[in-house]
Amino acid sequence: MLDSAEYYKQIQPAKAIRLAHQARPLATNDSLKCLTWVRLGQAHGEMGKKDSASHYYEIFFKNCGSRYPSLEGRLRINLANQMMASGQRDGARGNLEMALTLAQQNRDTILLLETWQSKASLAFGAKDSAALMESITAVRDLALRSGQQKFLAAAWVTYGAFFDQFGQADSSLRYNQKAYQLSLEIADTFYLMYAALNSGSAWHGLGNYDSALYYYSQAENWAKRLPNAQMVYQSQVSLSYLAYDYNKHQEAFERLDYATDYRDSIQQAFYTEQLAELQVRYESERNRARVVELESEKRIHRTQRNLGIGLAVLGLAVSTLLLLYFRQRHRSRELAAQKEIERLEKEKEVYSLQSMLFAQEEERRRIARDLHDSVGALLSIARVQVHKVEEEIRKLTELDLIGNTEEILTKAGKEVRAVAHNMMPGVLIELGLYEAVADFVDKQRKVMDAKIHFPSVEFDERFSNEIEVMTYRIVQELFHNSNKHALAQTITLKLDLTESHLLLDYKDDGVGFPKDWFQSEHRLGLSSIRSRVKFVQGEVQLQTSPGHGVHYHIQIPLKNDH
Repeated sequence: MLDSAEYYKQIQPAKAIRLAHQARPLATNDSLKCLTWVRLGQAHGEMGKKDSASHYYEIFFKNCGSRYPSLEGRLRINLANQMMASGQRDGARGNLEMALTLAQQNRDTILLLETWQSKASLAFGAKDSAALMESITAVRDLALRSGQQKFLAAAWVTYGAFFDQFGQADSSLRYNQKAYQLSLEIADTFYLMYAALNSGSAWHGLGNYDSALYYYSQAENWAKRLPNAQMVYQSQVSLSYLAYDYNKHQEAFERLDYATDYRDSIQQAFYTEQLAELQVRYESERNRARVVELESEKRIHRTQRNLGIGLAVLGLAVSTLLLLYFRQRHRSRELAAQKEIERLEKEKEVYSLQSMLFAQEEERRRIARDLHDSVGALLSIARVQVHKVEEEIRKLTELDLIGNTEEILTKAGKEVRAVAHNMMPGVLIELGLYEAVADFVDKQRKVMDAKIHFPSVEFDERFSNEIEVMTYRIVQELFHNSNKHALAQTITLKLDLTESHLLLDYKDDGVGFPKDWFQSEHRLGLSSIRSRVKFVQGEVQLQTSPGHGVHYHIQIPLKNDH
């Protein structure tokens, strides 16, 4: 059994299992039998055989747990960590609560620290930030009171992972640096490895390539010293991501290939060793047996203080925490990529809307120009010809037909000019936005029953064609809605100008409408207002409800336009 314990501390579980099986038939008392179940459970857990590990732990709990409560607490932590790794959170939580009760009843400080550290891992995996902070704080306070520097380093590492999970890279870096310095002082290679890896991740997130490269490399060096094959692999993968993010693609691919080859070689060596150990075990059990004598109660108590158990428990807890952290980080990158795709699709929609509205305004300009230059000119010529005909006919007789014809042509000319003006008002093109809106308001006063107020300070600045045309169309649509639908008695329109924005404030005391109508695609007038504001990258604030009129406040950015 001494050899079994030594191989377990050296992380050679296959040899530990072989020696424990050899010792089990030779155990002369209950204490030795209990220790055998402990070693078998621990070694099988290290080899990833969770069902076998749970089987041996349950045997220990049933036959030995009441006599060795602190050891039972540590084994329940081991079992909980295995359940966490396989997603059995409820089972893990139950075992940790039992371990916590045993630690409190026996006033075992180390067991308390180990239990709270594992509860922190469980909360991290469940994304329960409140439980996570409670567990980390308990570890920190107890470690400070008891002087357990190794557990204090574990608390700083966990704090760093917590803040990194929520994108707080500065806080994450601060705690990981504290963990790194403390681990250097106490010469704890295990936490030096994790603190270095987390510090590299924080510097990576902050965009500092040189610092990230240094700490990732340090993490790899510490992992090789332990040795810890999984962390060597993780360090190389992190270095690959770092190189890729800084466009060092060849280096990134080389590091990734190295990491993959390293992982495969470690796995192959493990399986080869396991096969050899099984063969030796078979031969040894058939040909010889070695008597192993151990002290009973002294050996159990020495096992309780064995740092190998504590280190294994602590290592498994932190490994679980780091595995969950890197999975979360990968998921965050996928979400960021999806958000970028959605942003590009929205930009595409805006560009399409701008193109459509620009084409509509160009078509309005062309029609207005054709009406004015072509049809208007022809009507003017027709009137001249009618006058000539009228003069000739008057010499012969008086006919009302000529007068009626002239009147019809006059009305037709006015209609053509009105249509052309509505399509693209000449005053907007010649004098600018303020004069065009003022002219429009004057005309609305003549045709609408409502009282119209226009308390604006006159300005003569000119803006881009898009801003002037779209703003004028918005004003037209607002008045049209008030006249046709609102039954308003009073309308107030105000134009104002700042260094960076054109402001349009419009209100009436009409019937109003449900506010959600403004976002509906089926309300053409409201949709037109919304689309034109969006075209010029403006913002709309709307206050309305049935029976309480409307109040629009529109801001249009000028971008040094005037």
